[in-house]
Amino acid sequence: MSDEQPSIGHPVVLRDQGGRDHSSRVEGIETDLVIVARPNDLLVDEVHGPGAELVVMWAAPTGLRALPTELVDTSSANRVRVWRLRITGAGWGEQRREYVRVPITGPVTIELELLAGADGYGAPAPTVTAPTFLSDAEIDAAAAAGAPDVVENDDVLHGQLLDISEAALAAQVQADRDDPRLAEGARVIVSFRLHADEYELPATIHSARSISGGRDHRVVAVFRHGRGHADSIRQHVFAIQREIMQLRRR
Repeated sequence: MSDEQPSIGHPVVLRDQGGRDHSSRVEGIETDLVIVARPNDLLVDEVHGPGAELVVMWAAPTGLRALPTELVDTSSANRVRVWRLRITGAGWGEQRREYVRVPITGPVTIELELLAGADGYGAPAPTVTAPTFLSDAEIDAAAAAGAPDVVENDDVLHGQLLDISEAALAAQVQADRDDPRLAEGARVIVSFRLHADEYELPATIHSARSISGGRDHRVVAVFRHGRGHADSIRQHVFAIQREIMQLRRR
């Protein structure tokens, strides 16, 4: 099996523009096409037509791989409903996730964190692949108004949540490619709401990938929070999982 494309018969995951994952398998490979079985876990109101952008993900010898595609058309082959996906760009390696994550919608804001004594906003830090846990007292003190060690930038980036886990969130935002709030390793403050709980947490930008080469970006921010906050978010993650399972049983 190649790292560049999955092989015929190999199980894959199709991630749509809303950040939802759907299980499928490869039915055929052509020069610039990947032909997959229509996912059987689509909800009744989930419609994907020609032009829909889908990321094909699969396990390769070197790790989890991803390939950007666009839905060309749908048809039936040997009694199997298939989707023909045109490859739209180069593939990449995807970070393996160690935490349960769930799809979610809602507003999120991202702003650069100004540290006392720093020359500018969002000073890059080493790439983070796992959350750094601080004590809740440290986080609460840093978020308090007028705290001397952390000051928030008024320039806020607005976006929409795509998925979340106790360790990180993914969001879709509109920004220029060189926006410092999207720089890998940038230290930011992310604000969002889960049910009735509001969160304002320090985080580090893990990655920001342009969608179709435009100003829309898929951003992954890894939290730097206390264990109390992690436990709280985890409870919401499990609650959302239950809600999704109940919807699929209907």
